[in-house]
Amino acid sequence: MAVFSAIFPNGSGGSQGKLYFEVKVWVISQDLNANTSRIGWTAKAHQNAPSYSWCAYGDATSRVAINGVAVFDGKWNGTGNWDFRGLGTWASQPIASGELTVAHQADGSLNMPVEAYAADTQFPLGAANIGTQWMALPTIPRGSDFTLNVASVPCDGVSTVGVTITPSVAGALHNVFWGIDGQPWSERIERLGVTSSTVSPPIPKTWANRYPNSNSGPMWCLVVTYYNGKELGRKLKYLTMTVPQTVEFYPTLSTTHQQLQHPGLAGVTDVIQGYTGWRFTINSASGVYGSQVARLEIVSHDGAKHGDRGFAGPLTLDVNPLTRAGMRTFYMRVYDSRGRTSHTSVDIPVKAYTPPRVLGVRVNRALSNGSLSDGGTNVRIEGTATYTPFSGNEYFVFASYRAAGTTTWSPEVILARGAIPAGSAATSTFAAT
Repeated sequence: MAVFSAIFPNGSGGSQGKLYFEVKVWVISQDLNANTSRIGWTAKAHQNAPSYSWCAYGDATSRVAINGVAVFDGKWNGTGNWDFRGLGTWASQPIASGELTVAHQADGSLNMPVEAYAADTQFPLGAANIGTQWMALPTIPRGSDFTLNVASVPCDGVSTVGVTITPSVAGALHNVFWGIDGQPWSERIERLGVTSSTVSPPIPKTWANRYPNSNSGPMWCLVVTYYNGKELGRKLKYLTMTVPQTVEFYPTLSTTHQQLQHPGLAGVTDVIQGYTGWRFTINSASGVYGSQVARLEIVSHDGAKHGDRGFAGPLTLDVNPLTRAGMRTFYMRVYDSRGRTSHTSVDIPVKAYTPPRVLGVRVNRALSNGSLSDGGTNVRIEGTATYTPFSGNEYFVFASYRAAGTTTWSPEVILARGAIPAGSAATSTFAAT
């Protein structure tokens, strides 16, 4: 209740009392659905001591305004006269009274001004502007408050968000919605007719599409409160939605790789250092759930190749020949706009290769049957061949000659040959006549 008072001029007739002007305002009732209050008010005059105060000039006027609305503006009792003669201390006389409906703010609150004015122009004090006071009305319940059971949730098609509602008024019902700013309203998920608590449907995987360049982003929960079928208000709270760290949410790529064989090693299946090559190809790549391809990459110790933002393939890297021996690992990767990467790796065993050599060659005269003889007319050549064993490899030992004092060599003659299965000894002896 707001009460306003001020000392008013003495009445005529030589009275000794003084008058007080008083305004009272109070709440009669409140309408939840209309978000309004019904206000009662009275305006009275009081004397502070036994007196014979009275006024017959018809000029006592007052004005009362509540929340900007003038509820009274005129003469006291319709005549502008007053008379306290014969009445006791603090006797009062009504001036005016009434009721008014005022609308509250959207949040149910209202702090309203109450203005009062009184005057009796026949006396030296003249007009007395009593002033303004503010009256805070009880807040009308609007949208119910609520809490969330999590601060973040993955959009994995399984996880949910729990909501606990504190009803603003008994009997209220609530519609609860979950969504992301900017998405069509049709994409939001909902629970309707909730009294005090509920759990959301699983957060859809497709909501990751809303954050193609990030692994998380804000989502909201909206609670709309209804009472007797009419909306009282709504409240909104945010939480964080995360993109799951599962394979399904990583970029994809299609790759192939093939051996590039040296023309002179037809039929050789082993990978030979310095001779065999390899081709690596990213045929295509794509982001998932809204992400875009940011970068393609094929990397090895022997070389690297990159495809930059927006390039989705094909990307090919030829490493020909492979120059290092041992187990070699190559990576074909895709990076997406969320910073996530997927890759295919290829392990290639590269055999060390050493060029063949002939060691310990001995040349002697011999007979046609190969027997050594100083009088023989043939030559017997003996020695050891060293080579690198690998599948499909074959060794040859050639010889040619020229007469003393000449520079022309004879055609090469095969002294020895043989298949060398992988893993066999790396040396063979030979003898030919």
